[in-house]
Amino acid sequence: MTRNQANAVNFDRTGQPNIIAIKTASGYAIATDGDASIGRQAATFAGGSIDLNRDGKKELIFVNDRQTVEVLDGASGQSEALTLKDTAAMTVAGMSFTPIRIGDRQGPAFHVANIYEGQQPQGNQMAPIQASDSKTGSQKFAPSSLVPGDDHDDSDQAPADLLLAYDQQTGSIIDLANAGLQEDGREWSWGSAAGDLNGDGLDDLVITHGLLPSTPYPCGIRLLIQQENGAFTPVTGMSGLNTKGLCARSAVLDDLDGDSDLDLLVSSGLELQIFENKTNKPPANEAPIWQGKIRGFLSQPRM
Repeated sequence: MTRNQANAVNFDRTGQPNIIAIKTASGYAIATDGDASIGRQAATFAGGSIDLNRDGKKELIFVNDRQTVEVLDGASGQSEALTLKDTAAMTVAGMSFTPIRIGDRQGPAFHVANIYEGQQPQGNQMAPIQASDSKTGSQKFAPSSLVPGDDHDDSDQAPADLLLAYDQQTGSIIDLANAGLQEDGREWSWGSAAGDLNGDGLDDLVITHGLLPSTPYPCGIRLLIQQENGAFTPVTGMSGLNTKGLCARSAVLDDLDGDSDLDLLVSSGLELQIFENKTNKPPANEAPIWQGKIRGFLSQPRM
């Protein structure tokens, strides 16, 4: 079986292995990571395949929970992992996989939204949080590394979102972000989407973040515009985007009204909101043009 594209990655927290739909010459086949040839077993929240090093062979990528990201080399038939360097080699509580083109780099990159629980004002004594409303649903939530008795060592966890790419000189995966995607120390990132929001031909980045409105991790949306040098600049006023209390967990960019620019959709898992992009001018300090009750999360990895 030739593996040339992973189309879905799923993990059951009861301990079941990843389930991967793999495109073959004769259609789609189902494989699990119980096979040694498909990487290590892990709690995988997102993943996909892109040709990171432009050798014509797609790498298979797993974004894992409390482990490092795993990048399986396409040239090896996706049986060997590429080396991760520096912050790229730190563990993540990864929640999304979003391919993105960065400046004039030879190959693409991908964004990893990372739940980072550090710098919590109450130290390691956070009690379970009770939430009950129409926008978040009813739940009890206690970040595990902030609860007494937690057995996770988070000292090697990446302190911010990652932007991972292949470095031709070292032949390894490096982090281009260098903690530069976090605005004002915001943490607890969930989902992301990439696309050209302002019509300059460069991919920009939308990141949803936050836990609940009443916690030290307030909900919001970061929108970052890519510059010609590959750096990202936050859109002024985006933090004031009126989500009406919605805690967005995922995002998608698409031209919904046919005016040739990308509009923004965000979902909490229980509710969907749509923000209009007005002639390549990303929305800021605006309310959604539509919202409604829709269960499910948004996903749009593409390259």
